[in-house]
Amino acid sequence: ACESNMGRITKRRRRDRAPETLENDIAQLGKQSRSGVVDRLYEVSQRILGSDETPEVIGGYLIKCIGSMPEKLTVFTTLIGLINAARHDMGGKIVAEISKHLDECLKTGDYIRVQIFMRALADLVNASVLLPTSMVALLKRFVTGAVELGLMQVAADKLVYIVLSVMPWVGRDLSERDAGEFDDLMRSISEFLRVRSTGHTEFLNVFKIPTGEAGPPDALELVWTQVVELRKREWKEVMIQRPYIDFIDELVEASQHEIPPMELNFTASPDSVPVRIPFRLFDASDSVEGEPTIPPSHSVEHFIAEHLLEEMLHIYDDVQECVYRLTLFALDNRRFATAYMVTEYLFGEILRVSTSKHQVVKYNALSIELVREHRMFGAMIGLALNSLFHKLHLLTVECVDKLAAWAAHFHNYYEFSFRWHGFTSLLEAIEVEAEEGQQLEDDEKKTDRGTYKVGSTQHCFLQDVLARSLRLSYHARIMRAIPQDFLGLAPPKPTPVVIGTNLPEGFAEELKLEKIKEILTTEEGDLTTMLEEIKVPSKHEVEEGEQLDLDILDYSCPEDELLAHAKVLALTLCFLEVAGGTYTRLLGMIEKNFSAFEKLSSTSSAQVVIIKTVFGYWKPRPQLVSIVLDLFVRYNVIHAESIASWLLSSNMVKEMSKSFLWQSLFDSLDYTFNEVEKITTEDEKRKEAVSKAWDAFQLLIRQFDSLLAADYKEEDTISGNPVIDFLLGRLATITRKYGPSLVKLNMWNQVLDTTKDMAMICPIIEQTSSLIQLSMKLENQ
Repeated sequence: ACESNMGRITKRRRRDRAPETLENDIAQLGKQSRSGVVDRLYEVSQRILGSDETPEVIGGYLIKCIGSMPEKLTVFTTLIGLINAARHDMGGKIVAEISKHLDECLKTGDYIRVQIFMRALADLVNASVLLPTSMVALLKRFVTGAVELGLMQVAADKLVYIVLSVMPWVGRDLSERDAGEFDDLMRSISEFLRVRSTGHTEFLNVFKIPTGEAGPPDALELVWTQVVELRKREWKEVMIQRPYIDFIDELVEASQHEIPPMELNFTASPDSVPVRIPFRLFDASDSVEGEPTIPPSHSVEHFIAEHLLEEMLHIYDDVQECVYRLTLFALDNRRFATAYMVTEYLFGEILRVSTSKHQVVKYNALSIELVREHRMFGAMIGLALNSLFHKLHLLTVECVDKLAAWAAHFHNYYEFSFRWHGFTSLLEAIEVEAEEGQQLEDDEKKTDRGTYKVGSTQHCFLQDVLARSLRLSYHARIMRAIPQDFLGLAPPKPTPVVIGTNLPEGFAEELKLEKIKEILTTEEGDLTTMLEEIKVPSKHEVEEGEQLDLDILDYSCPEDELLAHAKVLALTLCFLEVAGGTYTRLLGMIEKNFSAFEKLSSTSSAQVVIIKTVFGYWKPRPQLVSIVLDLFVRYNVIHAESIASWLLSSNMVKEMSKSFLWQSLFDSLDYTFNEVEKITTEDEKRKEAVSKAWDAFQLLIRQFDSLLAADYKEEDTISGNPVIDFLLGRLATITRKYGPSLVKLNMWNQVLDTTKDMAMICPIIEQTSSLIQLSMKLENQ
């Protein structure tokens, strides 16, 4: 069955087959199944030995194949072993080329490729090409670099991780043939792990850690534990493909080489992403009886699979090629259910708390294309989503957001073909509350396969997914796609305020709305004069059926300020109606009327009025709220400080479950900090930009502190989370996202001073400091 599946997925690619060249013959070895590769290896080695190509050219071919097909690395190292057994000089020159390439990868800080080519050198020990003593010496240089060079912890961790990651491949030979030096190496690693900081680990977890309970193990310490356990098992594992075993008679007599001298420049900074925290979604109970099983969650086999998947996602930038390789990887192992691990790793990257190595859209595209490539992934992804759906209350706030964003993208592509029957427990809970007014007990919500009440994380999640889908689709399509019983979860129809039809009597006349709208439409008349004729509208209580939230003007503020707010309210309302819902009209209108907006939005309170008006007008259509606010930010009509002041006010708590509002805040902060980075000269303009960034962040922190100090009832929730937990989750995301920028601006000490007396916020800032220190210096801040 495995062979037929592989044949099916390769048929479509045969028409793209390259001409029969030596380079192509080598590359095709990486596309062979495990059972078919042995015969081809000998044939290709003979063709290489009989060719006129130089060892340097052959080495270049092999480096390209190793770097582009890391999951098939042992095939290529076996080929090098066969070449070396026949021609010792050619084997030595190929080793020199690989060593040179490894050195270049270190200089550029490409640590994924460093670990690939370190593993290639390590596996050449197995293929009787390199001396074990030479490999141990190289590994010791990596550990020494991590310990003695004063590197950032993220770089030091990755050096040690690379050393540990080669152990399943070559640990047996090194420990047996150079036991004394190997023991020294292991002692050095143990000492490094003993003194390194692990304070950042808790901050990177996908799942919440209950008070008093230990979280998942630190990634590096887990790999160390697996290697130690593997050594106790005499290095026996069943995941790695080892084709050189079939050629042991030819390889054992070969002369072995020393690794050529290398510079090993460890000072190049890698990306700032820490070693990945283990993410587990499936276990052996999820496997189908009678078929390959999932290896234990903390086994070395699980680590090996994840290690290879990490490299594959890094190497294959083209989504179609990546999907093809992942599918081959899933089908090529008959002992373990690797398709589960592919799906699990993909979701781990989607939910990764620290910055992912790739754009989120790549993971979205991969999940869609995997389902198209092979039907087994449709079942796997459905199983994963079902599992995560029932664990939503255990996920961090940020991860629920990421999962909702992925689900909206994925299910929009597949026309919202949710496994709706899997959510019937939620529907039953909604019916119970609606018809009988009953409240489910909290312990019901927390069971793995229980029912969920209205307002639970699961209920809010589905609403959020469908609301996000409006940005990718349209309302009528969503309503057609979802079952009748679930229509109550759908977002409201995006209908804006229409001036003159759903505003209270007298409101439009007092604000001169029709006249302002006529000036904006015809571009005839004096807008400034008309704005001067505006009067403060009478205070009006919002009545049922009125779409615009009229609680925009604060009638308790001074009369002059109230009048200014009335003017900006009138201008914004008319601007929104005349511009409509198209981006080009919005852009054109804001450019034509920029001077009026600039004059009226000079204060933070006036900017808040603009934000409230936009939100009230387009509340049923979140996409336009985000677009309009983003345009106003980019034209400096409103600032991030004003969005933070509005969103983090006490009367907005009930609206904080709407993810698009937080996205607007993030977008405004991104713009503010990016503007600082664009200004490279130290002048007044830069000082102003830095001050604006600090003012926005400082106000944001103080607003969070004020909200956290409020008295909330036990039943008060946001997106199914207790209010305090939700706010702390959002704050953690913000500090993690913008902390490094504040460090670069020499403002982190100001953050520490501002938050030192804020009991709930201070621990978040301390955790952020621990995370930032992995890749940045905090002293002298």
